[in-house]
Amino acid sequence: MIRTGVALVALAVAMAGAAEAQVACESLKGFSAPDVKVTAATVATTPVPLCKLDGVIGKEINFSIWLPDAWNGKFVMGGQGGYAGRVDNQAMGMNALQQGYATAGTDTGHVAKDGTTDGSWAMGDLERIVNFAHAAIHRVTATSKAVVQSRYGRAPERSYFAGCSNGGREALMAAQRYPDDFDGIIAGAPALDFQGIIATDAFVTQKMYPDPKNLDAQTDLGVCYAEGTGNPMQGILMLREVVKENPEHESAQFNLGILSVKSGQMEKAVERFEKVLLINPKRLEARYILGQTYMKLGNNEKALLNLEQVKKESSDPQLNQEVNSLISQINNH
Repeated sequence: MIRTGVALVALAVAMAGAAEAQVACESLKGFSAPDVKVTAATVATTPVPLCKLDGVIGKEINFSIWLPDAWNGKFVMGGQGGYAGRVDNQAMGMNALQQGYATAGTDTGHVAKDGTTDGSWAMGDLERIVNFAHAAIHRVTATSKAVVQSRYGRAPERSYFAGCSNGGREALMAAQRYPDDFDGIIAGAPALDFQGIIATDAFVTQKMYPDPKNLDAQTDLGVCYAEGTGNPMQGILMLREVVKENPEHESAQFNLGILSVKSGQMEKAVERFEKVLLINPKRLEARYILGQTYMKLGNNEKALLNLEQVKKESSDPQLNQEVNSLISQINNH
């Protein structure tokens, strides 16, 4: 018992020391490293209390690093879908921050004017091509580990990479070119054969949907890719292009909401379903799933508001039974 008490005291002291070593977010604006410029260091509370540092490496490798207050001692670099072109972090969809990981994302060294399916940035620019291929992930990883050291007073105990589609390709490139960067990688559905992928997509799309302006057809094809192939990110990118062209496209917004739920991005799902209901307030399926999503986020007030509305408008006995069950769970919680 005495030994246990001593161990607990030692652990408490160690944890207190770690907390004291954690520097203020504001001070990270002064972080300095060769060829690295910090542009912002911001305190945030969503999805957990954290410090977000933004910056640029070299000419144009933009990056962001999220540093949770309750750090688990580990780091995960997130991948990017499509051709990147904006700061993205696929590890966020795996609840990296909620699990205590410090995590980072990048645009891989270019800003795409027309979204993640725009590859025009690569024309005649070898530096951008090399950055996209492998260099940006490596450089942002090295910078992120140094920032983690500055924030917490110690280096990460373990470092990982997590990505899907193009992010899966990035994972395999990192493993082959920079084997010391990560202790483990998640390479989901890696997009490796770019020539084959582009040729196949162009051929199939041309044969199935000859009118590229048909947003309904693009939505259907996007759902097929997302739900029925080993390349779900391709479908998600197509759906994003639809809502970029027409933010009021109900079906595309709804399916992006469903995919957000499946990937654990509940806040993004709420945003999508709220948009669907602005377009069509009578879409009970969207309101029902929105209520469930609010439940998962712990917002029982908004969950009840939406579920009660479904109950009021629905004439489907089975749906009403399911709604009553959820309402009962909330009220008895």
